[in-house]
Amino acid sequence: IKSAELPTTNLQEIVVRYDRTYKADSIALRVLTVAPDSMVLEEPFVLRVPRLSDLRPDEQTFLYRSNVTLRHKGEYLFRLTPEKAVEGIASVGLIIEE
Repeated sequence: IKSAELPTTNLQEIVVRYDRTYKADSIALRVLTVAPDSMVLEEPFVLRVPRLSDLRPDEQTFLYRSNVTLRHKGEYLFRLTPEKAVEGIASVGLIIEE
C-alpha cells in the first residue's frame, strides 16, 4: 500500500476465505512488513478461525492491529505466509482502513 504524506492512524484486519473442508481451529501465520525506509518486521500471528458449521458466511474478518501509524511516506509491503498448509483455506488477505 502507499502511505499518505502525513502519518495517519489506521486499523489492520486479516480476512480469511474458507470452505467446509476447513477442519482446523487455528491458522499460524508469519506477517512480514517492509517499510519505505527498508525497515523489516516479521512476527508470528495465530488466527482462531471458527468452523463453518458454527458460523456463516465463508469469509471472516479478524482484528490484527488497531491504532497503527504508518510513519513514512511511500510504499509498504505486507506479506502473510502460513506456517503450514491448512486444508479448506482459499485465501488470506490484509485490509487497512483509516
